[in-house]
Amino acid sequence: MKGLGLSVFFAVILIGVLGALFVEDVLIKPITPTREPSSDAPVYFFEDFTMRVMNEQGHLAYVLAGKSMAGYRGNDKDAQIELPRLAIDAAPRASWDVTANDGVVTRGGDRLRLEGRVVLQREAAPPKPPLRIETDTLDVDTRQRIATTHDDVHITAAQWQVRSTGMQANLGSGLLDLLADVHARFTPKVAP
Repeated sequence: MKGLGLSVFFAVILIGVLGALFVEDVLIKPITPTREPSSDAPVYFFEDFTMRVMNEQGHLAYVLAGKSMAGYRGNDKDAQIELPRLAIDAAPRASWDVTANDGVVTRGGDRLRLEGRVVLQREAAPPKPPLRIETDTLDVDTRQRIATTHDDVHITAAQWQVRSTGMQANLGSGLLDLLADVHARFTPKVAP
């Protein structure tokens, strides 16, 4: 009987030790993830944001605003923007105001790809008249202030309209290069 009691005693001790090891391994140790975090998950997210970007001389180069902005690391885009609005040469007032449905920032903010109902508007600043440019996509080099598209472009001014396939615009000088299939309509002012 003594041998049976001693065996039961050791069995209880062994079950207790195994139970303690189980509790320590499963319940006490933190769970480690089995896979890396997804690279397509944003590393930051802003809502109703406004970002002011300075040039090398410390002057305001452009203002970028939007409904939301999600930043990424490790893929071809730095940030995805919903309803972006870009004001170029914003001091003391914007020379160009650009809006779109969506945007993608790349190269640390040096490039901006706008898509979906892209509208560029230049306010009147004599001797330059107001100007409106509409297209589906637009690539903006924010450092060089050059905007390009290969899509159809519709340009409207006070007395003329131009349609073109493709455009390159120097937003600093206001010069537009129309790339192909250009059609223009001019309506002269009629003296009363």
